[in-house]
Amino acid sequence: MVASELAIGLAARGHEIHVVSYATPFRLQAFHQNIFLHEIEVSTYPLFKYPPYELGLTTKLVELGESAPLDIIHAHYAVPHAASAYFAKQILGGRKPRTVTTLHGTDITLVGADPSFHRVVKFAIENSDGVTAVSRYLRDRTVEELEITDQNFTAITWDASATVSANTETTSSVRQAGSTPAIGTQPGVGFR
Repeated sequence: MVASELAIGLAARGHEIHVVSYATPFRLQAFHQNIFLHEIEVSTYPLFKYPPYELGLTTKLVELGESAPLDIIHAHYAVPHAASAYFAKQILGGRKPRTVTTLHGTDITLVGADPSFHRVVKFAIENSDGVTAVSRYLRDRTVEELEITDQNFTAITWDASATVSANTETTSSVRQAGSTPAIGTQPGVGFR
């Protein structure tokens, strides 16, 4: 909800927003100037028990990065979204957008706590150009539990009206990632 509202707000200020998702977010079902929706295609293959969502997401991010040069890919959740953004950046080569990853509680309480995902979650976080968390508590717990060494990690808190709290820490962290402060809808948003 908050991510969609911020995408709407940035679009209203003239930014071109590309939302990449498996379905249209509820708050983006109406037309919004400067917001473009891109659906992830996930095919079913007899070889795989589960559809390869991460590959579909990576492919869509690469296609978008080739057709509409992006400044930032904003990924919600380290796995699979930030991991897919990392893979897409490697494929794009010289046209690499920066990645800002927003973590939620499940990144460490469920996914990050599972030993089979621990290293991938840590890698995705540490290879993001900027990392935000929905609270200072989550930021601190993530750094501690996953032994995150990257210091480009901040908490962005929200008030009841869904506006970002303006503080120097947040502003400088996101600007270091290469653009104006931006939060997008899951799983990934490209900002220009």
